[in-house]
Amino acid sequence: MALPQTHDWSALDRLQQEFAALGFYLSSHPLDAYGKSLARVGVVRFAQLPERLAAGGSTRFKLAGIVIGKKERSSAEGRRFAFVQMSDATGTFEVTLFSEVLAQARELLESGKPLLVTVDIRADDDALRLTAQRIEPLDKIVANAAAGLKVVLGEAAALAAFKSLLQGEAGGRGHVNVVVPLPTREVEIALPGGFRIGPQVLSAVQRLPGVLSVQEI
Repeated sequence: MALPQTHDWSALDRLQQEFAALGFYLSSHPLDAYGKSLARVGVVRFAQLPERLAAGGSTRFKLAGIVIGKKERSSAEGRRFAFVQMSDATGTFEVTLFSEVLAQARELLESGKPLLVTVDIRADDDALRLTAQRIEPLDKIVANAAAGLKVVLGEAAALAAFKSLLQGEAGGRGHVNVVVPLPTREVEIALPGGFRIGPQVLSAVQRLPGVLSVQEI
């Protein structure tokens, strides 16, 4: 039987389908694709919070996560607030969103995309209380964080597709180096200008025909 031609799922779509079927991420976590970019934008992993709090100093941190659940409530004054369950590669956590932040972030909470959440943290007995101060799309923040790629091509003919993909990502701060094979040697070329480099771009480059490897730098 001939099956219709369809576009392959992105890495994020695959993991979302996996979570929907199993109730947890099995093969990997969506944030794994962000690699060094999380450190570049100052993200703290959830499991690191007790240690960071014990060290003293700030009680405001940036966390990255995927929304896995949300419960909205109304206060006695009629203001809406929400308890949002999120997941990063080290565990699950709950963030409280009060009315103003909830109103601003409602669309993002429904997007299914990775988010960057700035939270204030308060230790309550053995639990941590996280209150969101700001929520942003993680891809947008990461794309401007000066990440870079080193792309190794198996053949010079792959350059055309690679160039076409990058043209839509021009204007960022990331730099891209390309290693191209020639008959007698390899040549590494630093592309002029900057590019918006995020996990979606990284995944798209990896899927291009003729690309041997992609390394974040």
